[in-house]
Amino acid sequence: MNQILKRNALDSIKPYTPGKPLWEVQEELGLQEVIKLASNENPLGASPKAIEAISNILNELNRYPDAHAIELKKIIASRLALKTEQLIITNGADELITLISETFLEPSDEIIVPFPSFSEYDFGAHLMGAKVVPVPLDHEYQFNIETILAAVTEHTKLIYICSPNNPTGTYMPKSMLEKLLQSLPKNILVVFDSAYSHFATNEDYTNRSH
Repeated sequence: MNQILKRNALDSIKPYTPGKPLWEVQEELGLQEVIKLASNENPLGASPKAIEAISNILNELNRYPDAHAIELKKIIASRLALKTEQLIITNGADELITLISETFLEPSDEIIVPFPSFSEYDFGAHLMGAKVVPVPLDHEYQFNIETILAAVTEHTKLIYICSPNNPTGTYMPKSMLEKLLQSLPKNILVVFDSAYSHFATNEDYTNRSH
């Protein structure tokens, strides 16, 4: 078995380290109550509507679900004024990042990732053998589009912008985002990850560009 060679790209991949569960933090620090804001977990518990919806389909668990989430796409599309074919429903951001990497990246490609940020961006690139180009945030952990633009080469295929950023919590203002998009070559895909947008309340924050 040890004569079967693995892909060289696997040497660059580091396993994802998830945040500690509540019970482990409580036990380690001797705390009675912990509110977890990491991992996009809801400290308020599951929505009663979600529990009701799940309960109503328990008798259908023997059937495959709709892999294309057609009904969900229709609802989201109607609220966002989009077409259903513009939407992709995935099992969390990790699956989407992997799909994006598999769709667009070749071993000769580069991706730009502000650093520090969500490690799954690197994972997806390394999975496909592409090169990750980290661009450090400034001394106050703010984005600097000039350093991002300076890192662009003829091999750049993807740029990830996590705003608000994981783990710093800083965000990219709308004016900066629009300037970045206007300055980049049209053959570069910008992935804007707004998973923590519900924590952003400043008026100059945006999770879209018009």
